[in-house]
Amino acid sequence: MNSILSQTTVTKRSGFWAAQFAPDSTPLQDGFDTTFGLILPILCFILDPIVFKSPPILSPPLLEDYQLFAYLVSTIEMGFFLVWRTFPARVKVLSPLFGGVFLLGACFSFAIGVAMLPITVWALLIAIGLVGLIPFVSAFVYLRMGIRALRAQALPNASRISTAALSGLLVLSSLVVASIYVEDSISTSVDTVIYGNAVEADAAINRLKWHRFVPLKQTNRLALAYGREWDTEKRAILSRAYWEITGDDIARNQRMLVD
Repeated sequence: MNSILSQTTVTKRSGFWAAQFAPDSTPLQDGFDTTFGLILPILCFILDPIVFKSPPILSPPLLEDYQLFAYLVSTIEMGFFLVWRTFPARVKVLSPLFGGVFLLGACFSFAIGVAMLPITVWALLIAIGLVGLIPFVSAFVYLRMGIRALRAQALPNASRISTAALSGLLVLSSLVVASIYVEDSISTSVDTVIYGNAVEADAAINRLKWHRFVPLKQTNRLALAYGREWDTEKRAILSRAYWEITGDDIARNQRMLVD
């Protein structure tokens, strides 16, 4: 790591890996980073059929319990990516902070790729498994950006690495706390919709709408409760809650969950 961070100039034609971590990026590298650091990860989240969400007719998603946390981390990483690319001169003074966040993103993407490996290896037999390799490429993108950010200022390597480690740790811990808090708040509101009276349920529905995003496992709880409920008024409340949160039909999804 120290040798990579200490490299400041290239006096002769670089090898492939040296070129990947050169101080300045090339237009081709910029396009590659944007594709695998932003565009493809966003598409994977939207079209995800099995990792964090899946149709009710399929088995539960592989990482269903970590959906909210994964979305939070990815949002922060992509936000830092865009700021670093859009205002490089203005944020250079904060380059160790950005470096720590990017290295955190590299570790996170790599962990997702490892978690997906069993499915990826199987899916490679039918070609679609190549999608499962995207997190590994994204990890490389954020690793490269992290190293370049750390090298953006002429500071001692120890200072750069310690600042990056501290910033990455602070961001990670903040996101863990935030995801736990939000997840608990959402779960409590869903409990109120399921077990509370009409007035309490209305208030809980408004709180859930304020969150904008409700994890799949929580909306599935509403669908399952709808299937077990015999009271017509309560079923109407559950149906309305599900529609206002997801924009989908609770009866159809409940049948698929049961099947």
